[in-house]
Amino acid sequence: MTQSKRLINFVLPVTACNFQCHYCYIGQEHGNTGELGTLDYSPAHIQKALTRERLGGVCHINMCGLGETLLAPYAVELAERMLENGHIVSIVTNGTVRKRIEELCLLPALLRERLFFKFSFHFLELRKRALLDAFFDNVQYVKGSGCALTVELTVNDQTVPFIPEVQEICFQKMGVPCHVIESRNNLDGFSRLTALPVAEHQRQWGTFHSPLFDFQQTQWMAQRREFCYAGEWVVSLNAGSGWIMPCFAGGSALQNIYENVDEPIRFAAIGTNCPWKHCYAAYILLSSGIVPELEAPCYADLRDRTCADGSTWLTPTVRDAFGGKFSEVNQPYSQEKRCYLDALMALEYAPNEPETQKKAARASKAVEIRLLDRGVKTVAVCANRADPPCAWLLSLLAPTKIRVRYILDSEYVENEDAGSLKNHLKRRCKYFLKLLMGQTPPVVNRYDRVPKVDAVVVAEYPQLCSVKRRIASCGFARVLALTELAD
Repeated sequence: MTQSKRLINFVLPVTACNFQCHYCYIGQEHGNTGELGTLDYSPAHIQKALTRERLGGVCHINMCGLGETLLAPYAVELAERMLENGHIVSIVTNGTVRKRIEELCLLPALLRERLFFKFSFHFLELRKRALLDAFFDNVQYVKGSGCALTVELTVNDQTVPFIPEVQEICFQKMGVPCHVIESRNNLDGFSRLTALPVAEHQRQWGTFHSPLFDFQQTQWMAQRREFCYAGEWVVSLNAGSGWIMPCFAGGSALQNIYENVDEPIRFAAIGTNCPWKHCYAAYILLSSGIVPELEAPCYADLRDRTCADGSTWLTPTVRDAFGGKFSEVNQPYSQEKRCYLDALMALEYAPNEPETQKKAARASKAVEIRLLDRGVKTVAVCANRADPPCAWLLSLLAPTKIRVRYILDSEYVENEDAGSLKNHLKRRCKYFLKLLMGQTPPVVNRYDRVPKVDAVVVAEYPQLCSVKRRIASCGFARVLALTELAD
């Protein structure tokens, strides 16, 4: 087994949970609606959408519900299908749904060795419900089945008085302390969810000697301004609908990867434009190497523990997958692609920043080089002219040798008398009439007669599949997403 190529944060649309943790970040936003959620596509279709070939290799699929993951009736089948595709699969669970845990642990051994349970140790809820023994029984059952695991407690002020009890039961049941991980306030820029002074907070929870927590403290509220490959080496997937976003923290949609499983996935890095105050998921993102120049321990070292009997939480297969950095197994962007995507994502995430205009100016030459290398000298832009990406692209191409011949109106709807002679004549003449009237580039629609171009650039790049279908009969030889111009 080798290092995984990408991390897919596979978010299940289940908001039901059998716990009511006071620090729940979904609860902060009143998102715990108690629904199991549905999938827009079958698990078999989703399996086809997430093959190793389409994703570029073996990936780390991190399955997590918005409630308790294993309450979702489709959770086990989805995990099995991802394992059958050859991926490493993490299951985030509160460790109490025994039936589903057994189903996963009874999968064939070749699948189990790539299965990783991330047990969330909600001590107060387990204690209140008299489920502590059941929780640790399930932890030991998973370990005995040959699966990898980790046990982590989300730090919170209400548990501070019970820290000695937590540590004692962990040693009794596992022979090693659990990890601890920061809780966050989603309503306040992912700040620490504590009323304690930071130093006291760190002192209390530092007694667990958890490298996971220790690394988080070095990154909390440290805004990242390096070039980040979130969106390329990491994406967050809405498992119900198929939409991918560039980061655990969300962001603008990149593509629906379920819509057409034969369509390549168009990854696009967020670059130097991180809009969040800090990387709250640094423990998995930065440790996986999405900012190549940043020194950080590998994810395996943050997750593993060595027990008193010498055994470890991670299996050799999972340790290999988590033991390196994405930057070691993926090609970095060319200078042109890096420059261009950084400018495009600045438009998405920092449109009013002074640096955004400077990035666009630098990107013009990069796009010109790449398009001319591909034999593209004339283009049409498919867009709603009022949308910012359209104006941005026109300004980007204006100083280059690439000629924009017309704008293809993406919002146009054919009217009822489409077949009339008047409309027929209008379609034949509109392009030239608009040129004579000084409209440059002319705005036309897919029914109008227009000159041939080397490529059509779709400004609404998340909708590329549906736009391609709409203009399929127009005879365009090449259709490119806005994210692809510097590929």
